[in-house]
Amino acid sequence: GTQWGLASFYFRENYGFDDRYLITLTGRADGSSRFGDNNRFGFFPSGSIAWRVSEEEFFNTGTVSDLKLRASYGVTGNQDGISNFASRGLFGVGNYRAGATLIPSQLSNTNLSWESTSQLNVGLDLGLFDNRLTLTTDYFIKNTEDLLLDRIIPGISGFSTVIDNIGAIENRGLELALNGVILTGDLNWSSSFNISFIRNEIKRLAVNDQVLGDSHILSEG
Repeated sequence: GTQWGLASFYFRENYGFDDRYLITLTGRADGSSRFGDNNRFGFFPSGSIAWRVSEEEFFNTGTVSDLKLRASYGVTGNQDGISNFASRGLFGVGNYRAGATLIPSQLSNTNLSWESTSQLNVGLDLGLFDNRLTLTTDYFIKNTEDLLLDRIIPGISGFSTVIDNIGAIENRGLELALNGVILTGDLNWSSSFNISFIRNEIKRLAVNDQVLGDSHILSEG
């Protein structure tokens, strides 16, 4: 059996004024035994604001029953995808003619740290005809940094890879959702439609001048 530990500290603050202005602030600090001694803790903040325009005095229309503009930004951490002792130098048992002996089986990385994802989101919520027809739109940009991946190292070290924080990925897209209540009463009928446009781009998968093998060099590009 194996064991690992996670220590977390969390706070959240909500503020609303007259159901028109809404603010949420969140902060979370996590420490995991899976990472190196130098970078076990990560701090992941987030915040969001919203303005319900339909609650303003100057907004007076019978067609639009709800209109809210919102924006948010946050950072989350990831520790999945690695073993409990990914940052540690490990030994295993090797069989030789002289008998069983301990040999290195994994290189250590005391700087191994959290994979982090930051996301910016801008959205709109629209309700028409007493919210019988609603539209929700979201545009987002998501960037993942310090991916937890195996970095290839020269074979002369005795190993082919070591787990490290390398690489970056960007996702951006637009999501639309339309919901309608067509009939109410003895017969209820509602329909919904949604569509997404997402673009994924690998920004980086290696560090500068990463050694791929004894005779290959990959430069960041």
